[in-house]
Amino acid sequence: MTKTIQTKQLTKAVRSTKRWLLSLSPQSEEEQAYVDFGCSLTECATSRLPLPHAFPISNSTVLPDPCNLISMGRDALIELSRTYTGGTTRKNDCDLAVEQLALSFARSDDLQVVAAMLRLASSLGANSNVTSDAWRYLLAQQQEDGSFGLLSAELILLKQQDRYMLVRLAVTVEVLWALAAYLSIER
Repeated sequence: MTKTIQTKQLTKAVRSTKRWLLSLSPQSEEEQAYVDFGCSLTECATSRLPLPHAFPISNSTVLPDPCNLISMGRDALIELSRTYTGGTTRKNDCDLAVEQLALSFARSDDLQVVAAMLRLASSLGANSNVTSDAWRYLLAQQQEDGSFGLLSAELILLKQQDRYMLVRLAVTVEVLWALAAYLSIER
């Protein structure tokens, strides 16, 4: 996938997701917060605005060495991607590990971790064929309505079967955050 084609496909996915977000009628404050954050991400992805941070950012977040990165659990990887802001000397050592993690989690259909690892890969400047394969997987998960994921797997992973819309929003916003991160860096 060339960068031009990839950027066009990612931008198209962002626009479709924005339409889906705007069509929703959130039933709780938490759902509304995801919709608001998702809409701000779509603006960042289609303009030159900096990405917002939905989670407290620690300037001291440092990437672990690749062996420790690979052994981290699902939740720890997601947390790392949400709090990492750059500024580490280990970028080059971790590029390949992050890309391989994205592909590995794609094979197990864990869309949230794939999105988190692609967001981290974008921050690290990683853009190999492995990353392209992970992006193709991510884009293939977009539904006709603009949301992302086949939620039966995500609901089981998150142990949230009774909170369908909230999980649907969480997964879609996580993917949207990865798309916005990539597109904001590509400009």
